[in-house]
Amino acid sequence: MTWILENWQGLVGGGSLTTIVAYVVNRQNNKADLLTKISGLYDGLLDDIKQSKDELKEQNAELKEIIKSYTDQFTELRKSQNMLQGQFNDLNIAYTREVEKSLYWMQKYDELDKKYNELMAKHEEVIKQNEHLENLCEGLKTAHNKLQKEFETYKKANK
Repeated sequence: MTWILENWQGLVGGGSLTTIVAYVVNRQNNKADLLTKISGLYDGLLDDIKQSKDELKEQNAELKEIIKSYTDQFTELRKSQNMLQGQFNDLNIAYTREVEKSLYWMQKYDELDKKYNELMAKHEEVIKQNEHLENLCEGLKTAHNKLQKEFETYKKANK
């Protein structure tokens, strides 16, 4: 095709056919120039896209590092939360046991207090009975002393 473009005038001759061929050739040259320009633009766009792609890769790597950092922090927080939950569970169990012990001893205290009150009521009854018996004993002593005096008097009188 290049040879035809270089030697077209000799093949065709002059005249209107030359004008048509010149038009077609110029049109081909314009298309080639357009293709060259488009190719240049395309190459420039490819370079820009490649540069943007490289920048995005760098940003992606930075974001991955940030996400990894946050993930590590989250993992540490999760470990701390699990440790605190374990401590809370242990404290809750210990507290529950202490409450159970307290309830047990409170129940024992209530039982002993009830027994104490019953014993104190019986003790007061015994004290009242004892006072009554002491009064009777005093009366008996008085009666005994009186009888003994009478006996002594009788004995002296019968001698």
